[in-house]
Amino acid sequence: AVTQTLTVAAPSYTIPSGHHDGAGTVSITLEEKTATPSKSVQTVAPTTGKVLSKVTVGAIPAAYQDVSGVTAAAADVLTGKKIVDAEGTLVSGSMANNGAVSGTIDGLTTTSYSVPAGYTSGGSVSLTSDIEEALAAI
Repeated sequence: AVTQTLTVAAPSYTIPSGHHDGAGTVSITLEEKTATPSKSVQTVAPTTGKVLSKVTVGAIPAAYQDVSGVTAAAADVLTGKKIVDAEGTLVSGSMANNGAVSGTIDGLTTTSYSVPAGYTSGGSVSLTSDIEEALAAI
């Protein structure tokens, strides 16, 4: 009788021709493994000489699930960008991207400039010389 255990190195066994008395066996050594999710890729491989029969992956650790500290809302995020809110829901931003803004005031008829709501990449508001010229003419 022949007994053979299959392994990764020897994954098959050729049964010799001839009379078999039924007493021989061909087997594998099974093992189960567990894994805990992480932020990195993991390889779950069998121990040398064994075959994986089952891999159990645990639940995502609470540390990777907790988004309760998120304070941004849709109005705080640029239009077209997405965030996950404090409840874990995907939210699309609604803040306008105004780019660079600029304006002028003359000090006579225009005394203020309203910067549009939303994100700006900078800009300037300047005073024209109109008020200086008007005062000089007095």
